Amino acid sequence: MKYGFVSIGLKYSNILRGFLDRNESIKKDSIVLTNNMDMFHDVETIPYKNKIFSYFDKLLHPLRMVEEYRDDVLYIDVDELFNDNLLYWIKEIGTNEKSLVYLENWPKQTLAELDDKRFGIFKDMVSINHADIETIKENFIYFPKSLPSTKLIWEIETLKPIFETLTILYDEDKSTIGGGEGVALSYVLKNNNIKTIKLK
Repeated sequence: MKYGFVSIGLKYSNILRGFLDRNESIKKDSIVLTNNMDMFHDVETIPYKNKIFSYFDKLLHPLRMVEEYRDDVLYIDVDELFNDNLLYWIKEIGTNEKSLVYLENWPKQTLAELDDKRFGIFKDMVSINHADIETIKENFIYFPKSLPSTKLIWEIETLKPIFETLTILYDEDKSTIGGGEGVALSYVLKNNNIKTIKLK
């Protein structure tokens, strides 16, 4: 299994650097998407060149790893690296797990429950059959190598400009774009009849 990390900005790069130094077994199988390449000289890295961070890269980075390496990939958000349960969660994932595994939902667990204006527009775009899709929290996601990664990437890239535009139109903070990527992932997974397992 490989580990995918997205580390944009000095704060998050410092946190990730410390975590990898404390966990050599994870470091050797990690690939970091970052705009601080010099901080990860002993880790495989991919340069992040966009000026504005898109949350969709938290999905696309691990899926592209699955596509390129034909291996299982665990995406871990840098915000979760201080969680005392992290290594336990990693062990909970079976080595032959074929389902996508995620840690938890957002407090509002389905698309139907979301009352944010952005998601109202997305609801209008999709079939009523998708109103029950789960709000996957994008902090800890296991992508098995059995996934149709190329197809999922294509579909997520199709949704990416929609969610980024909604962020620009309706979010006050314009320093990042593409929020709500877990909803997009859920939609794509349901479209492709991919089973999921929630750890918590």
